[in-house]
Amino acid sequence: RAVDGVSFDIAAGATYLWDVRAGFPGHPSPLSTFWSLGVEEQFYLGAPWVLRRALRRGRALPRRALVATALAAAACAGWTLLLGPRWVVHTPIGHTFELLLGAYLATLRAPRVRTVVAALSLGALVAAAVTVHEVRTTFYGPLFAIALGAALLVVHVATQDSIVTRALSLRPLVAIGKRSYGAYLYHLPIVW
Repeated sequence: RAVDGVSFDIAAGATYLWDVRAGFPGHPSPLSTFWSLGVEEQFYLGAPWVLRRALRRGRALPRRALVATALAAAACAGWTLLLGPRWVVHTPIGHTFELLLGAYLATLRAPRVRTVVAALSLGALVAAAVTVHEVRTTFYGPLFAIALGAALLVVHVATQDSIVTRALSLRPLVAIGKRSYGAYLYHLPIVW
């Protein structure tokens, strides 16, 4: 029976549907980190088409996109309250805000984030990484704050040269950044 479950998990991971599988209770799996690939790839399949159509509509996109982002994120956050904690963390529904926030920021011409805001965001993200080990909640607030802090930091680093940008450009941090997602993704299958 365990082999059948792992076979199903392999199929779910290979088709970028692990996140959908993760929303349902089941056995522990060495492939449980693959939920993030599912969320990411499903977004990449749909977002370019939606964004391309929206950009054809003209200059009012940022305001409409912001309203659409807020409404979609609120609806999805509300839906996760009904579905439970697994759906907050492991599915596209629970990550709609982050995905749409990133897409919205990509439509802006020259967003600017002050250095002090970027430094505070970096500090908050480091504090969250050190203190938050597992999210067992249907309350979306902490995840919203982490996503917003990360977005502000990315916009700042991508558009400005500052002490924060230079600190995050140090070789050891760049080396860690190049390897961290792969290490996260494959650590469970290796140590399982």
